[in-house]
Amino acid sequence: MNERIDRVLKKMEDKGLSQLLVSDPLSIRFLTGIMVNPGERLYALLLRANGKHTLFLNYLYYVSNTGFEEVWFSDMDDQIGVLMEHIDTESTLGIDKTWPARFLIPLQERCPKMKTIWGSDCVDDVRACKNAEEIQIMKEASIINDKVMERAAEYIKEGMTEKEQLDLEQKIRQEMALLNIIVKAMIDSYVPGIQLTYPIIGTVMTQPKTRYYYRGENAFYGQSRPSAYRNMDPKLPFQVQEIVNRLRWDEGCGFFDHFDAVKRWGNSTVNYLALAQHYGLWTPMMDVTGDLLTALFLPVVNSEMTGNGIHLRKLILKKRIPEST
Repeated sequence: MNERIDRVLKKMEDKGLSQLLVSDPLSIRFLTGIMVNPGERLYALLLRANGKHTLFLNYLYYVSNTGFEEVWFSDMDDQIGVLMEHIDTESTLGIDKTWPARFLIPLQERCPKMKTIWGSDCVDDVRACKNAEEIQIMKEASIINDKVMERAAEYIKEGMTEKEQLDLEQKIRQEMALLNIIVKAMIDSYVPGIQLTYPIIGTVMTQPKTRYYYRGENAFYGQSRPSAYRNMDPKLPFQVQEIVNRLRWDEGCGFFDHFDAVKRWGNSTVNYLALAQHYGLWTPMMDVTGDLLTALFLPVVNSEMTGNGIHLRKLILKKRIPEST
């Protein structure tokens, strides 16, 4: 990672920049190996020509031991003021292409002596030039993707109805050979924080590797199942309920498209479903985390509100072990 940052610093030197604010989460991951999905919240990496680099982090982000100076803040803090404490407000500041105007304009208004210029090319040019290791990873990912596409193509035909698509999705989920290919692809191309998309199956986002995973629940459900399946009505056909859930998701996602943060998302199913789940829609997703405190947060909050108690599951690899409730 240091080699990548050094290359960016050389680009900054050529551009006459002593400081550059990087806000694109993928660029920050490229430079640091750290992945955060900030949504509408402030998240940035300040690169300095003197080698002292700073990560600006909301307390809601789960990162630790970054190897950089870490500046933490909450949603209630004066975040622009926090930035001003670490930026040279009388020098030129490079800004990348993704930093929202809701942060940039207030910073410009409060720092009239500071000039802001386009700085994305310092990072983008480095990202565009792949080294031997990155080229090899891309080749391997392409081979795996070809295998998945070839296998999925066996099931697809022109003019499929929605019912046939639902039947196909169920069939593929039960097709162990294809699922094994997908699992292998996820393992072989693993990088924390990347989004992996597969035909029919959907999009997933990788998380940092850990042996232990936790899931906090608002009530004891007996089995950990996604809400879309946990709340199924046994009197209605499964396919009917699937269609109803899809209609709800489509309606909800149409509403989410009005959010500024959502407008900047890439083409990703998983982000929409995660946001839908956050706002209470039933989805085929489950919240699982490698951080015990994160798993405890919502159950503790809801327990204080409802008195239902705290329910926690610890997942060890593929085996689920119920913990005390």
